[in-house]
Amino acid sequence: MDEPSSPYLEDPRHLPIDQRSDPWQCMCDLIDDWASLEPTQQLDVARVLAKLAFWKFLADLVGQEEFAQQTSETLALSYLGAFARSLLDPHDMQAATRVAEIGIARATNEQLSLQTRLASAVNLTVHHVRKRRDDAEVRKWFAYSQMLWSSADAESLPWILKSAYWRGISFIPYRAGYHESAAEMLDRAEECAVAALEQSTEDDRILAVENFHPLFETRGRAAWDAGDLRTAEKYYRRLIDHDPLDSKAHARLADFLLRTGRHSEARKQYLEVLALGAPCTIYARRQLRDHADR
Repeated sequence: MDEPSSPYLEDPRHLPIDQRSDPWQCMCDLIDDWASLEPTQQLDVARVLAKLAFWKFLADLVGQEEFAQQTSETLALSYLGAFARSLLDPHDMQAATRVAEIGIARATNEQLSLQTRLASAVNLTVHHVRKRRDDAEVRKWFAYSQMLWSSADAESLPWILKSAYWRGISFIPYRAGYHESAAEMLDRAEECAVAALEQSTEDDRILAVENFHPLFETRGRAAWDAGDLRTAEKYYRRLIDHDPLDSKAHARLADFLLRTGRHSEARKQYLEVLALGAPCTIYARRQLRDHADR
């Protein structure tokens, strides 16, 4: 939809064989063998499909299957399937309810790892801060997150999860207008993100790299709302330095420049978004037409 001149695929297997990379072919082979895969393998495939935004295909592939056992992998699979359906139809309350139910199950199932439970509890906290604005639920899941965090095993948690924890709970003081406290938590999140990248292996490096995207976006937005425009711009530019080929990063900086009155600089960034392509080209064209083309 963003690039009408490019082929739109609803199924990765619709890409002609002579155009497939080896990893793409591997993905297609695994999809063909889906029914015989172990849940761990299915989850790997589902996560790749989610990264590639094959939401309809993912929703159909995972379906609404009820797994015999609630393991970390089967719950994650169910979550991705429900999340895909909720994205496809924002009015599908059944899918939205299912997303929340699975999140609660992942947070409260004591048979699951501390890592899985804490990540889910933090996600629920952020969800209620940002989406539902439900103070009682925010307090409930924040307290639960803190309880898990303070457990005896918390020191052994991966750095990337520690970073996500500090970034997630920073939304609470941020929403209340306590910008200094939010900044302190985000400092901790950044320290953990750096440690995660420094200690990453070949297997988890991509996750450590990706973690900087939401972190720098959050830091930019928090500084902007606190009135610290210099720091906000610093983080939006750091986001671009981190991944110069990410069109969304350029769009974030362009929006900041536009709303702070720097129209010519914003225009340059929106044009960069158009040059980079999906997924922000439609948005950049609209911004150029309505605002920045002055």
